[in-house]
Amino acid sequence: MALKRFITVFLAALLCMSLLLAALNVLIDPFGVFGDRLTHWWSYNMTRNPGVAKIAYLDSLGKNNPHDAYLIGGSDSGSFPTDRLNTLYDADFYHLPAYGGFAMTAAYVLEHYGARHIVVSLSLDALLCSDSADGCLHANVDGGNPALFYAGYLFANPIYAFDKLRAMLFDGYLVNANRVFDAATGAYDNSLRDVEPVGSMEAYLSKYPDFGTAPTVSGTLPCADAVLDSVLRTKELCAEYGASFSLIVSPMYANALDRCVCDDLYRFLVRLADITDYWDFCGYTAVAYEPRYFYDTAHFRGAVGEMMLAVMSGDRSMYIPDSFGVYVTPANAADLSRYTKPAAAPTAQEVTVPVLLYHHISDEFKSPATVTPAAFRAHLAALHGAGYHTVMFADLIAYVDEGVPLPENPLVITFDDGYMSNLTIGAPLLREFGMCAEVNVIGEYFSAGTGSPFFSMEDAAPWVEQGTLELGLHSWGLHHTEPRLGAYKLRGEREDDYAAMFTADTEKLLAAVPGAQVYAYPYGYYNDITEVILAQLGIRVTLTVEDGVNTLVKGLPQSLRALKRHNVPAGTSAETLIGDLAALQ
Repeated sequence: MALKRFITVFLAALLCMSLLLAALNVLIDPFGVFGDRLTHWWSYNMTRNPGVAKIAYLDSLGKNNPHDAYLIGGSDSGSFPTDRLNTLYDADFYHLPAYGGFAMTAAYVLEHYGARHIVVSLSLDALLCSDSADGCLHANVDGGNPALFYAGYLFANPIYAFDKLRAMLFDGYLVNANRVFDAATGAYDNSLRDVEPVGSMEAYLSKYPDFGTAPTVSGTLPCADAVLDSVLRTKELCAEYGASFSLIVSPMYANALDRCVCDDLYRFLVRLADITDYWDFCGYTAVAYEPRYFYDTAHFRGAVGEMMLAVMSGDRSMYIPDSFGVYVTPANAADLSRYTKPAAAPTAQEVTVPVLLYHHISDEFKSPATVTPAAFRAHLAALHGAGYHTVMFADLIAYVDEGVPLPENPLVITFDDGYMSNLTIGAPLLREFGMCAEVNVIGEYFSAGTGSPFFSMEDAAPWVEQGTLELGLHSWGLHHTEPRLGAYKLRGEREDDYAAMFTADTEKLLAAVPGAQVYAYPYGYYNDITEVILAQLGIRVTLTVEDGVNTLVKGLPQSLRALKRHNVPAGTSAETLIGDLAALQ
């Protein structure tokens, strides 16, 4: 009797625990299969379970689903900018994963969401892997048993539910291991990686040594036929539902591409053209040999995604590396010269640019950051004599974005704070030597009015209009050491509150200096949060006070972030300045 009671109590306890576990997984829904009606944190769900959670999210939208176009591909497809896709196709795109089985995903969105456009982004890595769902897709998509599918998530390890609750309370402002997707578009949130300084090739390879690792060459592509079948099926489905179909072969880093190049690949590419015309951005192109164009060996940067969509739209206003992108049809499919390794890797399209940092110019006011008018004149004369050509940051942006050439030995002169002496002494001397400079203003001083040692927008306008000066930002009210040190976060300050403060401060100054694209950090202090916020506000160039020279890469906006500047203190002779610049190079 006692044993029977024990068994009864044990089974009842087990049932209660199972029901509690199931209730926890339904309510918290860490894998995004039950509608996430309590937390509504779809980004977390997609990070844990993208193939399932993204479909569940779209299903939850019902008739409110605004998307009529779907980009289906591997993880690298998240680097296609959604806005540019929408413009190209006049549609509203959503990024969906295809860890195999992209035909099944296409079939589902065509039937259930009324998709008008399907774009498949194909990485040649897929030819080495099984083109099947492998349990990564929602049961609605792959036709799995619904009872088994939901039961598996009902009784999943509860640690994920508890982790989701913890992350909701303590996760920070930035993208992190619990939030890597933008739920609204399905694309990867690359906001942090898109503002990382990239610098020289040597520095980048030192930071990411995997680019120097040669992978094993396979010699065969076991899944080529399965991928061809999926492409054919997807195209047929699009025709059946009256939707457009596009296929893009995405770029790979040269070392990673090595393992795919073999006779099987050549046959695959020719047979692919028999099924559909496609855009091929792969091969041993200039992009393939530039590691800074990649987040890692498997994922190209968003800047490269911009280039690809620009090529597809015929937009040549931005920089596009030579021979990047071939539209393949049966007529030219046999020309696979782009998959032949060049004798030498293409030369990096980059330039080194030193940036000088000045503050005040005065004979009367003495400080470590103040140079005399005579010294400043001597500096300009020496720079001119040494063959340096001053440029604006707008010129650097044009070089990076559009490939507009820079003069030989380009150099940028900057002034921080916005002293009136920059206008009354600095600007006339700059004009005398045919030079230009950029001034970063402090908002609370910029609007101080008559009698202030700092200039106003009205004062600066003539010099800006004639091209002698360019205005940038130096914060509105953060150029202090108390209560916070520059733009630094206070001890114990919530990241959301800190981000709101920095955003408001910057927006206030942007309203006073509309169109500014440069931000010089007070005292040079910055962090990842400030960099992401400034990028989101349209600031293209950020400046530190770290000494050194800068490497700018065509087509790579990240190379404009956290630029170094060489400070020119009081007492610096012209000879010393030229010697310092030579040493930096």
